[in-house]
Amino acid sequence: MALSPHFCTARAGTAATSNPALTAGLVELMQARLGGLVGRPSGFLDDLPRPVRARVAHLKALQDQYDELEEAYRKEADELERKYEALYAPLYTARSDVVAGRADAPADVLAATPPGAGEGEGEGPVPAGVPRFWLGAMQAHDMIAAHVSEKDEAVLEHLVDVSAAELRAEPEEGKEEGEVAGFKLTFTFEAGHPSFDGTTLTKTYHMSPEDDGMLERCEGCVIAWKPGKDPTHKVMKKKAKPGAKGRSGAVQTKKEKVPSFFDFFSPPAVPEDGDDLEEDEMEALQEALEEDYELGEAVRDELIPRAVSYFTGEMAEEEEEDEEEEDDEDDDEDDSNDDDDDDDDDDDDDDSDEDSEDDDGPAAKRGGGGRVGARGGGAKASRGGGGGGARRPAGPPADTGEKPAECKQQ
Repeated sequence: MALSPHFCTARAGTAATSNPALTAGLVELMQARLGGLVGRPSGFLDDLPRPVRARVAHLKALQDQYDELEEAYRKEADELERKYEALYAPLYTARSDVVAGRADAPADVLAATPPGAGEGEGEGPVPAGVPRFWLGAMQAHDMIAAHVSEKDEAVLEHLVDVSAAELRAEPEEGKEEGEVAGFKLTFTFEAGHPSFDGTTLTKTYHMSPEDDGMLERCEGCVIAWKPGKDPTHKVMKKKAKPGAKGRSGAVQTKKEKVPSFFDFFSPPAVPEDGDDLEEDEMEALQEALEEDYELGEAVRDELIPRAVSYFTGEMAEEEEEDEEEEDDEDDDEDDSNDDDDDDDDDDDDDDSDEDSEDDDGPAAKRGGGGRVGARGGGAKASRGGGGGGARRPAGPPADTGEKPAECKQQ
């Protein structure tokens, strides 16, 4: 029995997660590790009183009504999504043509665009398209930029288009015909680029036909790098020690793996035999799958629709403004809490005054002299912590002399 899309990790037991990066294969491995305990009925309903079980039955009926409405919503949302996919398509095509140099800006847009700094002073011919457009957009996206190395830049500067396409299910795949079954990302490079054979690289995410929201598997592609152009490895050269017969040491070369954005096209694989995986290895695999899926989502949902905003830096400005607004909200919340704390302190002061007035007589008889209950060095209650209002400092040494009856807090 397969788990729901909201599966739990081996460490968390039955703690749910909605991360679709848990592939069906990884779920099966984790199920085996959990010993089949997940999803086992507890039988507690049978022990409930009849009226309570009737209420639960009524709640299940309400849930059925909700499920029907949710199904209707999904169908309408899918139809709406298809409608706008068709409307977006020509805009993406037009963008691709401009970036690749197959089309130019309209004459009125060109006329309204002011000259660039230093333009017309022997800068040379105007390049076709928008050079380094996608590289610039990727470098402006924090998550994606973290995966792009300097060696990757030499390859990505020839990238002329990035596109995404929904995968639609076939009837025999277990879903209704046309239902979303995943998505495919295509990276297109200019013809004749010097880095690898061909012009396209693809990454495909297949969603499980039985469990909505669960990743079944992801597929990359083999990249046929040209000599000296592979950014995923570096060549280490080492001079071998002279041999026993006195030969001079020959230079040995060794390829060493280095982090690269192009690792994206070699996604982590779930082994068929999970019994050989230790718990830390399984957690590392899960983290790798999560990171891979999040990166694919970022490309599909953020980079592709907003590429020009990332390229111009506008998206970074919007994100900074959002962060500043969030910081302001946090500051306002802190100020509000501080005001509440001050009010609490004032209340404590009032209580201290009342206590001082009530205790004047007994305090004098006990020999306590000086100011009683004076506010001093009191710690405010901090957010999320316990803490107390104003503290009562210790009074001065006892005075044997009589105190006037009207002696109170100064």
